[in-house]
Order: sequence, then C-alpha cells, then structure tokens
Amino acid sequence: MSGPIAFVGIDVSKAHLDVALLPDATTFRVANDPDGGAELIARIASNTPPTVVLEATGSYHVGITLALAAAGMPPAVMNPEQTHAFIQSEGQRTKTDRIDARLLARFGQQKRPSPSPVLTQNARDLRELVACRDDFTKLLTMEKNRLHVVTDRTRSHHQAVIDHLVAERRTVEREIAALIAADAALTERLRIVRSLPGIGVVLGPVVLAGLGELGQDGAKGLASLAGVAPHIQQSGTRKAHGAIRGGRGTIRKALYQMAVTAVTRNPVMKAHFRQLRRRLPYKAAIIACARRMLGILNAMVREGLTWKETKVGQGQFLPDPA
Repeated sequence: MSGPIAFVGIDVSKAHLDVALLPDATTFRVANDPDGGAELIARIASNTPPTVVLEATGSYHVGITLALAAAGMPPAVMNPEQTHAFIQSEGQRTKTDRIDARLLARFGQQKRPSPSPVLTQNARDLRELVACRDDFTKLLTMEKNRLHVVTDRTRSHHQAVIDHLVAERRTVEREIAALIAADAALTERLRIVRSLPGIGVVLGPVVLAGLGELGQDGAKGLASLAGVAPHIQQSGTRKAHGAIRGGRGTIRKALYQMAVTAVTRNPVMKAHFRQLRRRLPYKAAIIACARRMLGILNAMVREGLTWKETKVGQGQFLPDPA
C-alpha cells in the first residue's frame, strides 16, 4: 500500500464484501462471514482509524458493522437513497460491486459522515420485534378489509387468520415488554420516552427501537432522519415551498400520531399548535409540533429528564392568556 488508509467503502452482499480503499485506490473482495470480516479488518487497521462507509442492506451488513465497531472502526451505515443520489451526481452509469465500493469510499472522502451508533444486542432484538409487530398489524388490516367483501364460503378462513395474527401480535408485545424490563438501560430510556405527551404503550417501543440516535449532543439532522424536517423547493419566481420526504417512515408515522394526541390533550402543545395554526395549515402545524417535540425528547434523553422535569413540560413557555 502507498500510505495510510483514510477512507474505506464496502459494498455488502449476502455472500461477499467488496472493499475499496482511498487514497491508494486498492480494491479487494472477502467473504461476508467472520473470517472475511477478520481479513478485512486486518487489511485496513492503522494507528488512525479510517472513515468506513457502507449501506444498510437488511441484515447482511450487521455482522461486519459489529466487527468493525469492536475493532475501533465503527462505520457510517448510510441510507441507500442518500448514497445513490451521490452516485448519480458522479455520472457513473456502469454498476458493479467493485465500482459501488469505490463510490462509497469517495462518498466518505467528500462527505465525511459520522459513524453510526452501534446498538446493543437487546436494542437490535427490540428493533426486530417492533418491526415484526408492525408487520402483523399490516397483515391484520389487510385481512379485516377482506372480511368485508368475502362470502360466507371463505369468511371462517379469514377469521381464523385474523385470530391467529391477533394472538401472535400479543405474544410479540409480551416479548417486547419482557425484553425492555430485563434491560436497565432500555427501561430507563423508555421511562423518559413514555413521559412525552402522546407516547403510550405502543408508540414508546416504536420510538425507542427506531431512533437509537436519541440523546446525541447535537440534534442537527435528527428531524431529517425521522422524516419530519421540511425540505425547501424554490426556483426562479416560484415561491419557496417546504415539504417533508425521506427519513424513517415508521418513525414519522409514530411522531405524527404522537403530535396529534399531544395537541389535543397537553396544554403546552395545544397552545403551541394554536400559534402555528395562525400561519400554517393543519398538517404542517402538526408536523412542526412533532419536530419540536422530537428536539425536546432528544434533550430529555441526553439529560435524563422526564417531560415534567423540563421547563417546557412545566408550562414555563406557555403564551400569555389572551
């Protein structure tokens, strides 16, 4: 090698890891298994940990992500939408695993992304269980909708599927509760999250599992990650217009539901919502409330405070009565 490795791009597939190194432009391939991970780490290890970039690929990236973190080189696990936009901006039309690895290394060189938080085993299990519960809920909705249009000939079969899904969802919910109760850190984190207005038994684990970044020093980018940050669109004489897009859909939905409940039942958020409605339509005002509450929640988790222990929760920022 010509010098210290500064940037590493890893294209992940089920069987292989294609790796590109910068600045020496080396590429190589290893198996996506413990032995391949050990070989990769040995080849990129240096006194100064490099910036490692890879894409989230279902579960295929988990093993190498944990191995790199254990070796002191936690990678930046990127949303494929973000890296694909970068690849398109590079004008690259040919697609191979090796080329993708090179472009991920170049992404790291230009964008300098921060390492992604490394979840504990319990946190990863919680995320999987919450996703499983969400899948069962979607299937239940589908089956209940079918029940309205089927005839008596098949109604009992659909009802049997519904009964089975309900039972399995309850089992998953019990496993979620048991997993959190057995982990002191998750229990404390959930206590703080559940204290926020609008977050109950169901939404608490969803937010807990889907936003491992909560509690970071700076909230910059957290709203975008959660899908509640407005992105401005303006060109020429066209008036600037902000719209939310991207981010984690499940979290955006949870935060929206949280805000709808909060602006109805909590006096602090109800007052804030009324102020926003003077200049914003209903949904935009709800999203603005969700964004504000997300920022407050991030500070709560960072400082170890419940909603009632914050100045906002104590009503100190309520507007003066009219």
